[in-house]
Amino acid sequence: VTMDALKTVTATFTINSYLVIPFAGSNGTISPSTNVSVNHGATTVFTVTPSVGYTASVSGSCGGTLVGTTYTTNPITASCSVFANFTLNAYLLTVTPAGTGTGSVTSAPAGISCPADCTETYNHGTVVTLTAAANTGSTFTGWSGGGCSGTGTCVVTLTGATTVTPTFTQSTFTITPSAGANGTISPNTPQSISQGSTAMFTVTANSGYTASVGGTCGGSLVANNFTTSPITANCTVVASFSQNLSVLAVHSRKVHGSAGTFNLPIDDSQPISGAVTVEPRAIGSGHTIVFTFSGAVGTTGTATSTIGTAVASAGATNEVIVTLTGVPNRQRATVTLNGVNGTTSATASLGFLVGDINNSRTVTAGDLSSLKARSGQVANLANFMMDLNASGAIGAADIATTKARIGNDLLP
Repeated sequence: VTMDALKTVTATFTINSYLVIPFAGSNGTISPSTNVSVNHGATTVFTVTPSVGYTASVSGSCGGTLVGTTYTTNPITASCSVFANFTLNAYLLTVTPAGTGTGSVTSAPAGISCPADCTETYNHGTVVTLTAAANTGSTFTGWSGGGCSGTGTCVVTLTGATTVTPTFTQSTFTITPSAGANGTISPNTPQSISQGSTAMFTVTANSGYTASVGGTCGGSLVANNFTTSPITANCTVVASFSQNLSVLAVHSRKVHGSAGTFNLPIDDSQPISGAVTVEPRAIGSGHTIVFTFSGAVGTTGTATSTIGTAVASAGATNEVIVTLTGVPNRQRATVTLNGVNGTTSATASLGFLVGDINNSRTVTAGDLSSLKARSGQVANLANFMMDLNASGAIGAADIATTKARIGNDLLP
């Protein structure tokens, strides 16, 4: 400008403006989505909206802050970019077992194996199938949470953090007690008990009776306390009471042909080395020793003998029959019964000496004379011991048997 007169100069200044260029990745939007002109130093705002199940984040050269869905740039001093990014959400699935029992839970897709691992993170929209299995002694009783119920599988679609509860209940069974006549059991009403546990009952016999316990629970009776085996199913405890028995008599019994059956009384008070009662009849296939008790026999117990083989079996209502085999002539034997009606024992000693009809423990001429005097008689209560071969009559064979054994004595 040539200053040859007063002049005015006007300077005009225009604010710079810059382009803010927006970009949006998949699974969301940015608005506005076209370039925005922004004056120097100003800021601009974008709305960043993620699709369902995604979370937005913003990067780029403009800088700025994302609050909710609103992204505000820093003051703009140059052209720059705004990048909206969208990340698929992941949610925590938690299994929290409950109840008095135990069990396991597994998932498909894999990830949960509870109780070892009861949490897992899955992407939004993942469909997870949970399967529950009760441990032995427990029952799976149902689901809660996550929209699940019932006792089938639990299918959860993950749209947020989710907690699912499987309930396991310890299995219980019923023990039904009962008692027969002549005693009691306590408690005497059905009892509910957890699987694997035991229960105790007090079993009390009336005076003169002995208790025993059966049923399907198993267990043991000690004194008057019965403890079951570990319970795995509904079962019963049945208390029975047997009359305490005493021995009324012991006999050696043989069938004498058509003449009938005759019993030789045994003195069971004698020890085996004492003046035992002698069975003079021929041994044949064995001997039948009959124990007669003061009351009914429910269980025969077991039999033993100091010589030969003894087997116990039931006889009449109050009898136990011991079949004794393998006993040679001239021997002494003690026959013992154990566990009759569960508790009673009985013992009797006797000798076996063919021909000793006078019970002197020696075969003598007197035995032979007695036989000859009864020769030809049919066996009866007065003479059956002389029917040595148990044929039903006293005859020449019996006389010959005795004659051949004169001088034989019962061994000590």
